[in-house]
Amino acid sequence: LVNNFQGRVSCPHGQLASPAPGGTAGGETDGRKCMTPDGTERVEVAVKRQLAKRIPENAVYCSCRCKAPAGPKSNAPLCECPDGFKCEDLLSDYGFGDRQLAGSYCVRQGTQVEAPSQIDPAECGTGVPECSSPEFN
Repeated sequence: LVNNFQGRVSCPHGQLASPAPGGTAGGETDGRKCMTPDGTERVEVAVKRQLAKRIPENAVYCSCRCKAPAGPKSNAPLCECPDGFKCEDLLSDYGFGDRQLAGSYCVRQGTQVEAPSQIDPAECGTGVPECSSPEFN
């Protein structure tokens, strides 16, 4: 589940798309520091900084569908939410063949966003406490 997340999980501070002035493409000084999650390849495109209040721990994790929308029964399985999660309506059925995905999903309690416009726009950067844990450095 990726719920109101910005950026890449493996690159909290983001990067510019083009090399920094004076740098060389692919070199250590080119301004591109993002790597793929396994650390084997450099990411070559621009990457937005993560939002300080929507770090991966709160916005990117495995989930399951806990409630299907009303109407014709779908055959997609449902689950019970584990402790610390709440069944929240996330994906509406717009009638475009996504019936197997539409419905409510288990969301980490205390992390659901009522309206994306209400998310604090502060991004990860130097001195942002939420982005200072060891996995961000």
